[in-house]
Amino acid sequence: MVVKAFFTPRQAKRAAKRYRERGVEKTAERMLAFLEDRGLEGASVLEIGGGIGDLQLEALKLSGARKSEVGRSTAARS
Repeated sequence: MVVKAFFTPRQAKRAAKRYRERGVEKTAERMLAFLEDRGLEGASVLEIGGGIGDLQLEALKLSGARKSEVGRSTAARS
C-alpha cells in the first residue's frame, strides 16, 4: 500500500508563513481558548498530526510543560 503525502512541503511552507504573519487559524483559537479555560498549567500536550506545530507552540505558551507530536508527514520539517 502506498501512502501519498497529504501535507506537501509547499503546503507546509505556506502554513508556516501564514502562522508567522497571522497566528493560528480561528478553529485553533477556539480550541486553545477551550483548553485555557480548563487550565494547562504543567500539562503535557499531545497533538496527533501536528502539521507545522502551531497549535503545540501556542499551547506551550499557555503553560503546557511538555509537548509531543505524532504525525506521518515530514513536509513540515523541511
